[in-house]
Amino acid sequence: MKNLDAFQEAIEDAVQQYPEGEFMKNAVVFIRDNGAKIKVVGDVWGIPSVEKNITQKVTADINYNIGDRVAFKNDWEKIIEGTIIGINSNEAMVEYINSRNKKLVRDTYAFDKLTKLKSASSTSPVVISQNNPQMISVKPTKPEKQLYTVNSETLRMREEANANSLVLLTLKKNAEVELIEKTTEEWWKVKYNGMVGYVSSKYLSK
Repeated sequence: MKNLDAFQEAIEDAVQQYPEGEFMKNAVVFIRDNGAKIKVVGDVWGIPSVEKNITQKVTADINYNIGDRVAFKNDWEKIIEGTIIGINSNEAMVEYINSRNKKLVRDTYAFDKLTKLKSASSTSPVVISQNNPQMISVKPTKPEKQLYTVNSETLRMREEANANSLVLLTLKKNAEVELIEKTTEEWWKVKYNGMVGYVSSKYLSK
């Protein structure tokens, strides 16, 4: 499709059938061959309106770690997933892949705009309390390095997680790299001799 207007309208039509619908999961898209008509069906999710008498109070602290997977809404109300790479007193820097151009993006978001999806295996946690919103430093534990070996004759390490990005260096077969993050299924963030970049995961073996 040349543009996503019709697709977006089909999603909105499906979601707006429910008063509190915001987004969809497990969606199935039906498109005519000429692209003139699109239908979307699936599970509609949303947040209950304040008009409903919600009395449950969240009292648990929210723990944020560098390396946590989080979700948030961008300026176009699209839900994005990313990884926290930095934290200060009231916001986090999140790294994610732009779904349009596949480029790596880093931006800051307030904690109340983030939804925690998965905790990091180890790093220094930051506790944000609803009653006392201050950061609490906790002594970090040293993570165990995840090492992988290059299984192809050569493997290019790139500046960003896409095939058109600048090549930082070329790794040879059996070179050992340290896994930093599985950024996407295809691209992993790794370190080699102090240099950090992105490589294609299919050319790495445990």
